[in-house]
Amino acid sequence: MKRLWFFISILILSIFLNSKNIRFAVISDIHIYDTTLGVRSEEFKKYIMQDRKLLKESSFLLDQFLEDIQKESLDFILIPGDITKDGELVNHKLFIEKVSKILDGKTKIFVICGNHDINNFDGFKYEEKGKVRVEGISKKDFENLYQNFGYLNSFSKDENSLSYIARLNEDYFLVALDGCKYYLNDEKNPSTVSGKIKKKSLLWLKDNLEKLKDQNKKVIVMIHHNIIEHFKGQKKGYPEYVLENNEELLKILNSYNVQLIFTGHFHSNDITKRKFKNGYMFEIETGSPLTFPSPYRIVEILNDTFVKIQTFSLLKSPEFYSYAKEYTESGIYNIAFNIIKSYKISDRESDLLAKKISYSMVSHYRGDETMPEKFFENKDFSIKSKFIMFLKKDMFKNLLNDPTPDNNVLINLYSGEISNLK
Repeated sequence: MKRLWFFISILILSIFLNSKNIRFAVISDIHIYDTTLGVRSEEFKKYIMQDRKLLKESSFLLDQFLEDIQKESLDFILIPGDITKDGELVNHKLFIEKVSKILDGKTKIFVICGNHDINNFDGFKYEEKGKVRVEGISKKDFENLYQNFGYLNSFSKDENSLSYIARLNEDYFLVALDGCKYYLNDEKNPSTVSGKIKKKSLLWLKDNLEKLKDQNKKVIVMIHHNIIEHFKGQKKGYPEYVLENNEELLKILNSYNVQLIFTGHFHSNDITKRKFKNGYMFEIETGSPLTFPSPYRIVEILNDTFVKIQTFSLLKSPEFYSYAKEYTESGIYNIAFNIIKSYKISDRESDLLAKKISYSMVSHYRGDETMPEKFFENKDFSIKSKFIMFLKKDMFKNLLNDPTPDNNVLINLYSGEISNLK
């Protein structure tokens, strides 16, 4: 009997020793902004009142991330889009300079574009006398600039988009999908937020997934837009954040047993899953360094069975943490308050409703949401305010009623279980 247990122990040990575990970081929606483009003018202040990101701190936050990951043993880094504020050439160059200087080619980095990065007509320099448009980049420019970030030695590139496939190790390949619609942008439509995979790109994808399947390779996917809804009604309430043809893409990915998708775009730490007849698919969305709680993730795929995910904040000091939290909360509150007030709602009720909206959104950004007691109590509201609460009740509920943990988890790829790390 002892001899039998000895051989079983050796067998188990050999399985783990021979497994191809991989460890990598994910950071999304960096939105880097070179402050030489202006941070003091009234034009810049006007801009950030409508788009509450920590733009002035973006360079510092990227430096903090690069400092953190130098302490980690990583196989690669994934960046699912929105690298720059609004596609400015100077911001793309700043990102590449910082990353190349710090990492010095030691860690592979794979990027894909986001809706802010290419052919964007919202890239400006903010001066006291007004704003002046600065040079942006084209689709071709993006591939050239980021040739060392996935394109140069790719397994396959899609000629109809910026999608590509790259080898991660002997067993795993990365499918980086471009679902952005920068080709629609012009002076009247500066930056298209929604996304869709082109039909020809889907054919390219199917052809390459078939090849990888024949070689018994495993695939993980990176794309900017969400593919699986992260809360009920997301595609209806926020259609620009879920890929237009997400169901068509999901069907293709599922038919080739793809299980892991890494996204950004909504600036939230959230994990969701979809059950299919042949198994589960998981989408891991990572928030933005420029939106509280300024996260990044470390992911480990263990023996092709478990996925360990740890989430870290770039807000190292208590002072910076508090500042970023208040900045995000007040930014959402102010925007919500002004919208509600425009419906002729009293200041008192506009304040109460705006606070609920701010709480819901920031909770979703942070992940692991909780519903406060009596959150929907509205007995002191006017009929008009009660009607607004009624219209938005499902959205509040769905944002805060999250069925899965989001930040520090262990995913079982086969059982579909997502559990908190002990």
